[in-house]
Amino acid sequence: FIKDDAYISFRYAHNLVTGHGLVFNTGDRLEGFTNFLWVLVLAPFEALGWDLFQVCEVLGTILGTACLVTTARMTEWINGDRKGWSHLWGAAWLAMSASFVLWAKSGLEQPLVSLLPIAAAFLLWRSRATTKKVGEPRSSVDHAAAELRTCRQYLYAGLMMGAGCMTRPELHLLAILVGLPLVVDAVRARTITRAQWLYVAGILAVTVPGHS
Repeated sequence: FIKDDAYISFRYAHNLVTGHGLVFNTGDRLEGFTNFLWVLVLAPFEALGWDLFQVCEVLGTILGTACLVTTARMTEWINGDRKGWSHLWGAAWLAMSASFVLWAKSGLEQPLVSLLPIAAAFLLWRSRATTKKVGEPRSSVDHAAAELRTCRQYLYAGLMMGAGCMTRPELHLLAILVGLPLVVDAVRARTITRAQWLYVAGILAVTVPGHS
C-alpha cells in the first residue's frame, strides 16, 4: 500500500522540479515535510515523468533488502563467525516484522531511514574495532596508509549518518548515540583524533547546508 502521507512528498517533489520550489502550494513557503532527503531522492524520477507510486514500490524493495543484508553482515561481524547461520537471525526477524515490511512499501522514507544509520554504525564501529585490534603498523608508510583508510571510513560513516539526519529529524539523536564509542575513546586517550573529527565533520557537511 501507499500511505496517504507519501503524496505530501510527491507534491513537494513535483513543485520542486517544476520550478516552484519546495512548497506544497505555489507561493506558500511552508516546510510541510520532515523527510527532506526523501523528497530529493524522488525529485529526479518526477522530473523524468515516472510514476512515483511505482518508483516508491521499487525503491522501498531495494532499500529494505539492502537494510536486511546490512543487518546480516553487522550481525556476522559481531558474532565473529557463521556458525549455524546465526548471523541471519537478526535480518530474519526484521524481515518478518509486519511494520518493517509494510512501511518499506508505503512510499515514505522508512526503508532509507532504517538503512542509513545501520550502515553508518556498521562502517564506523567496524573501522574502530579494526584500528584498536591491529594497533600500530610496523612502518611509517603502513601507519600513514592505515590512518588514511580509517579517516576515510570515519568520514563516510559521518556522511551516511548526516544523510540519515536529513531523512528524519530524530536521527540527529541517533548520530550522537552511534558516535558515543568515539567519545569514550577520546576521554580515555585524552585527545581527539583526526578520524574522530572527520565523523563529526561528515555529519555537519550534510546537515548544516540542509538546515540553512
